[in-house]
Amino acid sequence: MTWHGFRVPVVILAVVLALGLFLGSRWIYYKYSYNEPLNQALKTNEDVESFSIDRRKPVIRITVKLGEVEDIKHTYQSLQNSIQDILGPKPFQIDLQDNRDASLKKIFYDSQFAIYEAIMQGNFREMAESIEREASLQKSQATIFIDQNYIYLQIRHGNHHLYEVIPREQEQITENTGQRPI
Repeated sequence: MTWHGFRVPVVILAVVLALGLFLGSRWIYYKYSYNEPLNQALKTNEDVESFSIDRRKPVIRITVKLGEVEDIKHTYQSLQNSIQDILGPKPFQIDLQDNRDASLKKIFYDSQFAIYEAIMQGNFREMAESIEREASLQKSQATIFIDQNYIYLQIRHGNHHLYEVIPREQEQITENTGQRPI
């Protein structure tokens, strides 16, 4: 069977082979350039209990379940740096999972007002005092770290722990929540 001088089965076979070659090479590239190094970096991190990677666009979401860590700021920055080294300019987001209980959820809920007020007004000492007061009411221990980009909240209650990394800039808050600022 021919069409304008071309044999249709040969053209179809060539298109299928070219598409297969393209998709296969793309899969190999992503597997060895991103997937394997990223999996290896997360597996070898002793603070990571488990992880999952959602590669849907526009942002790669990496969900990490952490065990008990001493310094959430150091752990988060280490994760962020190792992922950034592998992914380069590709946008990604790290979602932390922990083993919070009802007391920790209540402490975090009651502390959010002080956290976001501190982001807007800069009264970080009052925020820290408020969080520590909320934690002590629940017989828990709170540790707060701050850097240019984030507020790191780490609260322990018995064998349970809560980790939250809150962006300090309005644009980052919008990106992480998917909501527009008020």
